[in-house]
Amino acid sequence: MKRIAWLIAIMMMIAPLAAGASDVPDGALFERGKEVLRLMSYREYDRAFEKAAFTNEGTARDFERFAEENFYDLFNGSVQRDVAALCRSGDRWILYIPVLAPNGPYGEVLCLTSRDGANFDGYGCVDLTEMRAMADGSPQTVWNGPIAGGEIIVESDNP
Repeated sequence: MKRIAWLIAIMMMIAPLAAGASDVPDGALFERGKEVLRLMSYREYDRAFEKAAFTNEGTARDFERFAEENFYDLFNGSVQRDVAALCRSGDRWILYIPVLAPNGPYGEVLCLTSRDGANFDGYGCVDLTEMRAMADGSPQTVWNGPIAGGEIIVESDNP
């Protein structure tokens, strides 16, 4: 009887975790978002728009205008493909992808939104500080790669 009680208690603890895990989109959303950013950096807006497969967001020309008006760092070197954060905000997921390696307090971040966790339905641009605030404030944040935060301080073990 004790074993059955323990088994039921363990199942009750695991069930909410399993249910929450199934709500999180898989890694394909991260990879598709990073590919959209890469294509944008080459100014291949038609291909980026097609790759994003937005369910209800304008035209490739609108997307091009958005990129040209909102990004500077996107066209000055290679974009990073290691770090991204997926956060839950209300009824949608927001995928934040920093344009450059996020090792300072500021930087441009591409935002792609998704209601169902599989298809993108919108886009935007925020600053790295806004991304970090959103990620820190969302209990359902999923990081895809480590983010460098602050400065590294090296101290000697010897007194």
